[in-house]
Amino acid sequence: MLEFVPRSGDGPRGRAFVDAQDFGLVRLETVRRGLPPPIVASEQHDTFARTEASGRTVWLPARSEIHQTYEGPGHRTPIHRVVRYDRVEVNPPDFAERRRQAHASDAVMMGQTKEGFRYLAADPQGGLRRPAGRGSAVRTVALGVTVDPNVDGVLPFGGLGYLDLDAFGRGAQVNAFVGPGFLQGALTLPRLGGGFQGHVAGFAALVRYNDRAFDEGVEDYGRTVRQRPSRLSLGAARPLGARGRVRLSYELEHNALARSDLAAPDFATPVSPLAHGLRAEVELRHGPWTASASGGAFRRTRWEPWGRGADELPPAAARTYERYAIDLSRSLVLSPHATGRVEASWMGGHDLDRFSRYAIDSFLNRLRGYPAGSLRYDRGFLLRAQASAALRPGLRAGLFADLGLLHDPGYGGGLAPYPGTALSLELALPRGALLTAEAGVAFEGRDRDGRRGTRSLQITAVKTF
Repeated sequence: MLEFVPRSGDGPRGRAFVDAQDFGLVRLETVRRGLPPPIVASEQHDTFARTEASGRTVWLPARSEIHQTYEGPGHRTPIHRVVRYDRVEVNPPDFAERRRQAHASDAVMMGQTKEGFRYLAADPQGGLRRPAGRGSAVRTVALGVTVDPNVDGVLPFGGLGYLDLDAFGRGAQVNAFVGPGFLQGALTLPRLGGGFQGHVAGFAALVRYNDRAFDEGVEDYGRTVRQRPSRLSLGAARPLGARGRVRLSYELEHNALARSDLAAPDFATPVSPLAHGLRAEVELRHGPWTASASGGAFRRTRWEPWGRGADELPPAAARTYERYAIDLSRSLVLSPHATGRVEASWMGGHDLDRFSRYAIDSFLNRLRGYPAGSLRYDRGFLLRAQASAALRPGLRAGLFADLGLLHDPGYGGGLAPYPGTALSLELALPRGALLTAEAGVAFEGRDRDGRRGTRSLQITAVKTF
């Protein structure tokens, strides 16, 4: 076994395993960090097999497993790929003809270039493909409908998105999405000096909507409040070795609150809070595993007694609050046509109230089948598992299983189980459009009358340009 490290900078480092008999390369483990976005880190394990070719022994690739980190503006996700070479032919006599047929087909092809693997674009004249040009900007149109147990009728949604991975020609990344009633955006600056990366992210609702309160799982209309939340985060991140990073950020949270027509006469509406906070996160990766720990402390600039009865809180005890979490996830390659992912999260806090607790919603922090905004918890566990498989070209099915062990004061004391499941179908449409439908069932979800068992449906059509 040989170890190698870069002479300077963030070059490749790793280990090479050599056969003692003929000194052939048996296994190669390579780790890269500090890569230019969007792939900012990569770990690759290549396995080679001894093969007889033209009367001599050679070592050829047999399996390659790659773990990468994709980081776009406001979004970070792991990538897990496995390439297996089940059959290898060395210098077949009809190689030229088979290569010509492959280039003339409609298959997706990649080729090795000086800049790494690049997609090969089809030649209109039917000749050999050439490396495709690089497009850094993507525009998106999304339209859809949601059927939520606590919303009358069908709720339409949609918006316009823009993503640029090389904004201003300097490697900056921009991501923005505008929809009816809200907007969000993020900006990432990959090179601030000293290995640091900067980020700015924000969200703002443009219209007010109901913030709901529950008592033993039944909605209490007398404590309904109209809200318009917004958030802003500014910070910097830096790699920790080849498999980790630390991130620090300053965050602002504001919620424009107003009295609802449904509120009881003796209900005192809270003032609109503005909270300043500092948040720190450490993330570590090893192969298909990703673990992170984060914590943040916030202070409201102003807070006064509000509510009715037991809801009333003294301002001194509620001006500050903390949130912290631990996450662990693993990606899975189940077969050439099926993939999976498992996630486990623990979340907690201190002095969390109705307007600072964690919330289940329809897009980011989901429990399949549960109504948006129906669960607000100050501590608990979330377990999520998903698997997807290609049924045929252009059609993919997904299965989701979620379980929350959460403490929501609106549903009683202690941790309570909230299981849910969902089935999804993805259909590729002409001209690069994608249609997705997901139906979920929440076994402990409550409708507006407090009855258990709710169902949800979300249908989305996306077109990129």
